[in-house]
Amino acid sequence: MHKRILLRSQLKQAWFRTIEGSYCRQLINSERGLQVYLCTALLREFKRAEVKRRIFVEPRLSSLKSGEHHYPDIVICNTRRIIGVVELKYLPRAIPAFRKDIATLEFAAANANRLVITNDRYRGITADNRHYPLAPDAVLCWGAVYTGKAMNLQSKVHATLQQRFLQLSAITATGEAPKVRIDEW
Repeated sequence: MHKRILLRSQLKQAWFRTIEGSYCRQLINSERGLQVYLCTALLREFKRAEVKRRIFVEPRLSSLKSGEHHYPDIVICNTRRIIGVVELKYLPRAIPAFRKDIATLEFAAANANRLVITNDRYRGITADNRHYPLAPDAVLCWGAVYTGKAMNLQSKVHATLQQRFLQLSAITATGEAPKVRIDEW
């Protein structure tokens, strides 16, 4: 049974709105553009559901224990925990590599109680770094716009991630609307 049903639903709805809206209107032409429109759609979903969420775009996610760090594309938090980590790929004319993205999701899961979110690129007055543990039912998501056959990453994802994993795909072809596909296990 999947957990975080509301967040999963919001991610799916935001993905549909982003692809069928902004992408099909030719407003997205890079991974950064995909981030912007997906985050905007997510914020609308959060507002509609009247839930407080904070979105971090490309924060430094560090382990308190090892000091290792990754920069996921999107991190979603409630007031106490990380409830979602999203990795994105935008390659509408190619087949994406995914190993680095899956490694980032696995890093988050492996360091669940030892994560710190920082903005080490910020140069203003320093605020406290925030320790957000990863919720045990956090959604770990890979979303991609790509061409070719539909990718199924189930066998590529470590077993510990599978109950949390959500795959969002938009499969492109010349002269056709993208085929949106949602996979969860």
